[in-house]
Amino acid sequence: MDGKFVKNRSLTSKSFKKIKIDKKVEYHLMIKNPENKIDAFLALKPYSIIFHYEATKKINELIKKIKSKKVRVGIAINPETEVEKIFLYLKKIDSVLVMTVHPGFYGSRFTKSSLKKIRKLRRMTKLPIEVDGHINDKTSKLVKQAGANILISGSYIFENNPKKTYYQLLKNQ
Repeated sequence: MDGKFVKNRSLTSKSFKKIKIDKKVEYHLMIKNPENKIDAFLALKPYSIIFHYEATKKINELIKKIKSKKVRVGIAINPETEVEKIFLYLKKIDSVLVMTVHPGFYGSRFTKSSLKKIRKLRRMTKLPIEVDGHINDKTSKLVKQAGANILISGSYIFENNPKKTYYQLLKNQ
């Protein structure tokens, strides 16, 4: 998060250089004009990079650059973005991320209209469909039924104790 595309800020590519990670890492870039920072994230040798459709006009160039480094690429869409806008990219990418909240802050309200987007996507593609935003024990069932197969949950897990119990609730559904 860069404080421009979304109001909040988070770790930068420089911050991640200092962290030892021995797992596959996926970077979800909530930044304006990700093409300007993509080299720094590619240098971290991620498994996957997801950028927002709304954040750039250089979608094809970004996809090509990320793929050239043998990194998986995904496109994220915000709640107000019509899912049809990314249909022409589905054959070029490795995943789609549907935001069910306006990105940038924990604990935002779940947008039920996102379920329709997930169903449309599932009819169009077999790609992994990720969902991020207000994922908890109730909304996780809804997005899975709609066709999502990767769920991202922040506040539900990290703001509840014991954390492991809430993680297990989501995992076992």
